[in-house]
Amino acid sequence: MTPLRHAARRASHAALAAALGLALGACGGGGGGASVGLGSGGNTATFAVGGQVSGLPSGETVQLLNNGGDALTVSADGGFTFATQLAAGNAYDVTVGTQPAGANCSVNSGNGTVAGAVSNVVVTCSPALVKHIALFLDGGTGTLLPYSYDLASGQLSALPAAPQGTAEGADAVLIDASATHAYTLGSNSAGATQISMYTIGAGGVVSANGLPLTLDGAGLSIELDSSGRYLYALQQPASGTSAITTFAIDPTSGRLGLQSSYSDPSSASLASLWRNPLYPVLYALDPGPSGSAAGTIATFSTDTTGNVNRIGLPIPTGLLPVAMAMTSDSKYAYVACGGSASVWIYTVAADGTLRPANPSTLTLPAVAPGTTPGLESIAIDASNRHLYVGDASQDVIYQFSIDPGTGALTALPTPTIAPPVSPALLSVVGNSTTRSWLYVAARASADVATLSIDPATGQLAAMKPAAVGLLRGTGIVDDAFSP
Repeated sequence: MTPLRHAARRASHAALAAALGLALGACGGGGGGASVGLGSGGNTATFAVGGQVSGLPSGETVQLLNNGGDALTVSADGGFTFATQLAAGNAYDVTVGTQPAGANCSVNSGNGTVAGAVSNVVVTCSPALVKHIALFLDGGTGTLLPYSYDLASGQLSALPAAPQGTAEGADAVLIDASATHAYTLGSNSAGATQISMYTIGAGGVVSANGLPLTLDGAGLSIELDSSGRYLYALQQPASGTSAITTFAIDPTSGRLGLQSSYSDPSSASLASLWRNPLYPVLYALDPGPSGSAAGTIATFSTDTTGNVNRIGLPIPTGLLPVAMAMTSDSKYAYVACGGSASVWIYTVAADGTLRPANPSTLTLPAVAPGTTPGLESIAIDASNRHLYVGDASQDVIYQFSIDPGTGALTALPTPTIAPPVSPALLSVVGNSTTRSWLYVAARASADVATLSIDPATGQLAAMKPAAVGLLRGTGIVDDAFSP
């Protein structure tokens, strides 16, 4: 081939490229939401599909899908465009793949047939009630920090609601079964014990629900009954004896009204209240006046009017009982005793009273020579087949299987796990048909970790991210998860 013929071929190539450029320009290639490809059948124009998002709460995301795929995550109001363009004549169908934690998003003008660039899809978001909500309580300020949890993934996400509290100290928090009302036990600047009431609105916004109620004595613990009609407050009046005050819960507003009070002359050292999941029964852990002797458990019946009465004799337990957990079928109860580094095991009678199981006690070994267990928390998974004990002194969680016939505990093949944060508070969410999650909260660092629970073995495993950092204040003293 001569140089002249090379030049001629280069010229013909240039002419062809120029012609293609003119054709592309005529079809809108490179702008206007369309592009052109050269296929076996000629030029094929493709067009972008998009629109506008509005009302998305700050800090939240919504996942959009087109024709069931091409997932697009939008994190702020404004325009959006899917990555994949579609040829003319193809159908588009924009839907919401994953809703924001605290809002519901709907799509208008979301489907049709592509004839040009599509830019009129409208996604409108509005705050919604959060079904799965967790509240973390900063003890120094009484601040409530709202989070949502995802049952499918265990993911814990901050809700875009300003933390709301009394700006005074608090010790305990509860959420009602509807996840629309919350209550905290704390004190005001004068040192008086108060119960503060809150509503949980759309988007997880926490708001004060009337003025706090002031108690007569030092507040120790609060608990809701299984019917959701009453709140019980354990306190120690000036007389020195333990007392349980009953408050009726307004079914509409969620506000509390004083109902009755029970004074227990047999004890002046009841420390914390716990609820039976099935029966109208309350339990109070009693470490004794000095905490240096074996503790006991007091049992109380509650009637349909909220009245409280002690039933049976005190049940023996270990040194410094700190936490209690029961299987959801009310078959077995377990008490973690920090002073004796032991778990005490009980069977539950049909009237809710406790009887020591056989064996009745399991002493937990130190995880390393020279260390001493410091038990603080206890939880049972949704299947009632596994139990976990948090040791904030050694920063480990003990793992056990529960014998369904006797309630006896057996250490799992991996008897302990070191969680990402110190296990001062343990909370299980989930259900027995799918899977459950264990949330571990550290008091001082105000960090929370999510651990997955293997549904077959009960083995815990840390999730990613390893921990979520909450508000850095005095520290997290309590948490509450909606049912």
